[in-house]
Amino acid sequence: MQNFPYHNRYLLYAIGILCGSILAAYMGMLPPKQAQAQSPRAGAFVLYMPIMHTMTKPTTTPTPSGPFFNRAVVVRCDSNEAITYVQGTVRQNGQPVNGHRVVFSWQPDGEVVAGITSGGYSDWAQGYYSHILQAGGPREGNWWFWIQDEAGKRISEMAFVHTDGVAGEGRCQQAVIDFDSQVARPPNTAIPTNTPVVVTPTTTPTPPPGTGAPYEFNIAVVQRCEPQQAGNWFEGTTYKNGIPTNGYRVVYSWQPDGTWSTKPVISGPHTGYDDWATGFYSHIIRAPGQGPIAGNWFVWIVDASGRRISEIANFQTTGPGQGCNQAVVDFDSRGTKPPNTAIPTRTPVVIRPTPSATPSILPTSTPAAPASGHLFKRAILSRCDPNGAVTYVHGTVYQNSQPVNGYRVVFSWQPDGEVVAGITSGPHAGYPGWAPGYYSHILQAGGPREGDWWFWIQDEAGKRISEMAHVHTDGVAGEGKCQQAIINFDS
Repeated sequence: MQNFPYHNRYLLYAIGILCGSILAAYMGMLPPKQAQAQSPRAGAFVLYMPIMHTMTKPTTTPTPSGPFFNRAVVVRCDSNEAITYVQGTVRQNGQPVNGHRVVFSWQPDGEVVAGITSGGYSDWAQGYYSHILQAGGPREGNWWFWIQDEAGKRISEMAFVHTDGVAGEGRCQQAVIDFDSQVARPPNTAIPTNTPVVVTPTTTPTPPPGTGAPYEFNIAVVQRCEPQQAGNWFEGTTYKNGIPTNGYRVVYSWQPDGTWSTKPVISGPHTGYDDWATGFYSHIIRAPGQGPIAGNWFVWIVDASGRRISEIANFQTTGPGQGCNQAVVDFDSRGTKPPNTAIPTRTPVVIRPTPSATPSILPTSTPAAPASGHLFKRAILSRCDPNGAVTYVHGTVYQNSQPVNGYRVVFSWQPDGEVVAGITSGPHAGYPGWAPGYYSHILQAGGPREGDWWFWIQDEAGKRISEMAHVHTDGVAGEGKCQQAIINFDS
């Protein structure tokens, strides 16, 4: 390079720098693996720079911070002409719990319409919640309910309910949906949904030993049977001396003492049905959604060996239409078999005034006609459930077990007292969508209302022509409280 012209020497340097720059740019454009694959020339000095990778910590499926509620149970749905809503209780291992957000939508896992926190109001019972779907009357729709965590993630199974746009017997406007987190998931309904199978009793059912010996349950009463377009089922309560009692096996068949249509159902809370009331049982004849069928059904109680230990109750379902598809059958064991009247589940509901020197519920100064003198001899409080949104009473007026229109049902805060309000049974002006015989009285539209109430039927002259039914409503909603009562009348 000493004989190389000085000015050309700088030109050579410039060319070298340019080539180096081009080579460096080319090496930078290569993908990492390609660049690493370029082997340096032997003897060349290479400075290795470590390739820095951003390390991502391996992720695992997050464990829910709280419980997963593997039970979403539609306990029941009743009719209500004043409001459409859903209420219920959130539980963990059977215990009511506050602070869980219950939401709903018109499609499964859909956009949330609204949410409410269980136990979120000071006058609500532990774990209680309530959602109003429409405050102004019946609303038809399909609704899915579930529980969300704080992040909006679903942490429960979903419960589905269909509400009807018309109120009346067999219609749905007020549903009860309960949630729970338990190891074993029961069917998504309070009514057993097992597919009917024919099960042969282990022994041929026979009466207890001895000619004419009474059965343990000497009362088998079909309390009522109502229309139901979804399917056929019956339910009821097993009593001992008027007290609801658990643990009895209820079966049914299409013939008396015949082959059982399904396995026995155990009365009262038990595995899979721990939220059932004391003594309660339920049997499906035809599952909801399949439609009702006509049939003749016999119901009785058996012991562990399959032997019948009760009288047999019988009712007939009529299939599609406004007949009988949903029955209530109760059993009891008493010394003397009473008439075919409802067995009270709360305080006595039928008030029969009798001459007595002792204080009476009825004013002694106003003599009432004897029970036999009333056209409607039965005034029955069928049940009363909690309701956080409205306090009311509804029911049906029957004559010889057939719904009848045109009778005025009134109520007061004392027996035979000043009438607060009256309503006519069945469809009429302003209520054309009511079912035959149906009536409804709102005691308070804004929530729970405490009070004692007496209901009866009047004729056009204002004279009482029925027995009276009494109900006490509670000022706080929740488990075991009373805000929505069913009172039926019959002749």
